[in-house]
Amino acid sequence: MYSQICENVNHTAWERSCLLKYITEPFIKEITWHWHQNLWQARELAKIVGEFGYNVDVINYNDSSVQLHKKYDLLVDNYPQNLHLFEKFLQADCKKVYYSTTAAPNWQYCQEQARLEALYARRGARLAPRFERSSYDKNIACYDAIFLFGNELTRSTYTEYPPEKIFLIKNTGYSFLADMDVTCKDSHAFLFLASHTQVLKGLDLLLEVFAKNKDLTLLVCSNFAPEKLFCKVYENELFKQPNILPIGFIDIGGELFKKITRVASFVVLPSCTEGMAGSVLTGMSAGLIPIVSRFCGFNEEEVFCFEDCSVECIAKTLVHFSKQSKEWIAAQSMRAIKTIQTGYNAEDYSASVKAAMIKLLAE
Repeated sequence: MYSQICENVNHTAWERSCLLKYITEPFIKEITWHWHQNLWQARELAKIVGEFGYNVDVINYNDSSVQLHKKYDLLVDNYPQNLHLFEKFLQADCKKVYYSTTAAPNWQYCQEQARLEALYARRGARLAPRFERSSYDKNIACYDAIFLFGNELTRSTYTEYPPEKIFLIKNTGYSFLADMDVTCKDSHAFLFLASHTQVLKGLDLLLEVFAKNKDLTLLVCSNFAPEKLFCKVYENELFKQPNILPIGFIDIGGELFKKITRVASFVVLPSCTEGMAGSVLTGMSAGLIPIVSRFCGFNEEEVFCFEDCSVECIAKTLVHFSKQSKEWIAAQSMRAIKTIQTGYNAEDYSASVKAAMIKLLAE
């Protein structure tokens, strides 16, 4: 992360100013846009805020050493934990927005703890959590609105915040991944595409399922390597099964990802908590059929959902989908691509942010 401020990124001359606490990387160097949706979205977010009459300064969300020298009329903040460091730089009537890409902090904590306890019961191993019990749920109460990636279920996790002040934002897929060639699709091939942590995302559950179902294939494209204890606990399943391929982190713009998505039929994510899962949108962009938990941020008409995320239910569900015909696979693959093109494109993200800004400023 860079410790600096990117001042007036839109080069405007308004009387009001906005502090965007998010990521500075897209504003200070050439980047590879497809590495993560937020790299493009950060620039678009700053542009849209500027269109509402604000000069936009950008800092990194967790930067505690940046030197500010003005007071702001609007704060768009991805990291409420350190709000106290910046309050003296906010005008008395400053509008404050929590720009959230996740479910409510303490809800996330409880969800992950339940997964870790279940893992301990099954395997006798204690793994470190990604989330800690948060005190900043209280901080969120002082924000005037939440711009939230997710659906109504995601919104409902913010139990201590007025739902009418939570405005839903659309995440985005990738148009360049669309592949209409379904001739090589294998109904027995599933892609797990995620970042970390593996237990939160449900890789432990999938490994247990696929280790017992040898006729199904799991391609694991996630950042599991740094999670040494997880890899040790699941060494047999992750590294020693002929039907489980531990690929690791993957460049979605590369040839290997293209080969995988030509063969795999499904992207599967039994995650216990998300905002609106970008990895699922990535898979759908390439024509993979989504099979996900109901916590991934999508409506039921857009994806196929596990009834629950027990090992037994996941196994039953995936075996069912593996028996679908080539015609069904082809039709659903096209449907996934169309869902991205008509509901999760750049224009949809921009429109949702603009609608949220209008509601915020109308209050």
